[in-house]
Amino acid sequence: MVRSRITDLGFSSTLARSRRGSRADWLATMNPSCQSSLSTQSSQSGTCSLQAASPPLPAIVQDYIQHVRQRACEHLAFYAGQPSLGDALDVVATWRNPEGKIERHQRRLRRDVKRVAGELIRQLELRAATSFEAVFQRVQEALGGVNGAGDLVVYDVALRLAAVLGLPPQRVYLHRGSRAGARALGIRTKERSLPLDAFPPEFRRLHAWEIENLLCVYKDKLSKSRNLTS
Repeated sequence: MVRSRITDLGFSSTLARSRRGSRADWLATMNPSCQSSLSTQSSQSGTCSLQAASPPLPAIVQDYIQHVRQRACEHLAFYAGQPSLGDALDVVATWRNPEGKIERHQRRLRRDVKRVAGELIRQLELRAATSFEAVFQRVQEALGGVNGAGDLVVYDVALRLAAVLGLPPQRVYLHRGSRAGARALGIRTKERSLPLDAFPPEFRRLHAWEIENLLCVYKDKLSKSRNLTS
């Protein structure tokens, strides 16, 4: 497995030690479940498999864990495994996934938007970042003026770059898809992110970035879910 070079990024010794090691080591800092998920070959679909029209929340969370989590972990492992921050910036700026294809979320972006945003991504200075929020803020500042690069683009880029830095989000970030999932839970807010305790107790099995992912993937099921916690 590729090991990240973090000694030249200006992090504290404690943070540096926490970021050394394999991609599975890093993912374990985001969610310990990822470490075990990566120990076996993926057989997950990466999509919702629920057949019930109105599944209860515990069933939705369990379906995410069984059918989506491993693929999500593997996807982040691709970025976490980049040899350095510079390599990660180059990879993220190309919008390519581990299979060499354009990332699904960015397939509809115009070529000129991807080109301009990619150039700005390569110029990002993140060496002093010590939190996901700091990474997110700098990405937002860089891409905020690019017409067509909306909230989802900003979040995706921040999460991919934070992966190589070992900086998982501590809050659930909202964009069009995840905000729709939150509304299905009765959570209506204009805030760009929410604390974990803003969500039903069933979600406590998940990390913040996983909740964001679930809200997007399962937004339709959540809108029909039974026994929603108010």
